[in-house]
Amino acid sequence: MSAKRKPSGKPRAERTRNHGTMTDAMFRAMIIGAIRKKSLYWKPRQECLRRAECGTAKNPATGKTVKICICAICKGRHLKMDMQADHILPVVDPKVGWQGWDSYFSRMFVEVDGYQALCHPCHNRKTAEENGQRGLPTVDEILAIAQAAIQEKQSS
Repeated sequence: MSAKRKPSGKPRAERTRNHGTMTDAMFRAMIIGAIRKKSLYWKPRQECLRRAECGTAKNPATGKTVKICICAICKGRHLKMDMQADHILPVVDPKVGWQGWDSYFSRMFVEVDGYQALCHPCHNRKTAEENGQRGLPTVDEILAIAQAAIQEKQSS
């Protein structure tokens, strides 16, 4: 049995998409997720990581020989599986925001010179900076909100 939601005081968005089951925001998020998933197969993205390769080493966890790449920001050497091909220019400009599908597609599917190979810590730092420019909460802020909600629920 599902718990009833408390009214939040603000009107809920109308569900006009997908036979009345999705709001416009839900629909856009679904489409963007599908596009991002397909962009993983974009050849220039894969070429970016290939160009960052600088040799091989033994994976300490498995003992297998793996490829090593250099991060474009910290210049550290990392396992290829710990690297990401990052858009140099964010797909959605954090200072301008959403500009429409044409802009989204042209910035999502760039050629190899539009990507940089980043290790996870550098990519996370860059993403956090961009999200800060967008006014989005940081991971720490989200965790603090979640913990406060849990404590409030436990005390009531």
